Amino acid sequence: MRAEVSCEPARDSAVFCAPRRLTIAREGLPPFQEPFTGDADFLARSEAGQKPLEVLDLDGDGEPEVLLNLYSGGAHCCFSTRIYFFAGEPARYDSLLQKWGNPGYRLEDLDHDGKTELVTGDDRFAYAFTSYAASRLPPRIWRYSSGALEEVTRSFPSLLEEDGTSCWKAFLQQSPGDPTGDQTRGLAAAYLADECLLGRSSEGWRLLIESYKKPDRKKFFAALTDLLAKTGYTSR
Repeated sequence: MRAEVSCEPARDSAVFCAPRRLTIAREGLPPFQEPFTGDADFLARSEAGQKPLEVLDLDGDGEPEVLLNLYSGGAHCCFSTRIYFFAGEPARYDSLLQKWGNPGYRLEDLDHDGKTELVTGDDRFAYAFTSYAASRLPPRIWRYSSGALEEVTRSFPSLLEEDGTSCWKAFLQQSPGDPTGDQTRGLAAAYLADECLLGRSSEGWRLLIESYKKPDRKKFFAALTDLLAKTGYTSR
């Protein structure tokens, strides 16, 4: 099986390339082709950490998937990936679209079981409590299987422990020099999100309430409670 994508330089840009046609050639089948029109999205650039096109067996079943990585342009947003997979009978390729938002993702076999996880940050925390630069996005992990992506973040507690520890250490270091909380709210929110996924929401809240003494604490705690509930980290 072979995949290739053609593109052309985007209008008014010497940097981005707009996809025009994806072709997947598979032995014994007519080539699968998908055309693209317009410049709504561009191929992700390799130097940004994402290859524009990858062929990879994500779930270790011997059947490779095709990943077309796209970028919308702009200062921060947005990355997305079209995953093409062989659908069997009738023999054809289908696809799903995963929108990553600001952070993009990386491919890694976290538990060394031959199945590749797609590791990103939770973009719902971007700008939620502070500027993008001061936001911290807690880990979010996905696994592909049978034409769908499933979130499996809770299955990797060691990664959550590492991220939570890093967030809290940075919060404690920066907090004395941040009287308004503008530089540390993002760290505190990500720390608590990690604690919730680890089943320690009560302990996390207790430590945060003891440590976060900024003038906006009541407003911040209410907004954080709401976001954690809306995004499934806690029940309301």
